[in-house]
Amino acid sequence: MLKSAKDVGFKKVIGALRRSLMYQFLLESFLLTAISMTIAIATYRAAVANPVNALKYE
Repeated sequence: MLKSAKDVGFKKVIGALRRSLMYQFLLESFLLTAISMTIAIATYRAAVANPVNALKYE
């Protein structure tokens, strides 16, 4: 979080537009959410899988 605040501060100093900062924030948030959801789905599928059937395909 501190690195992100420093990054935003630096971009403001060099003249970044508020819109570009918002786009960056939204893009980073979307990417982190998408990666987290992908990991969560894979973990859920592994947790509910029948161990016998899961081992058949390895």
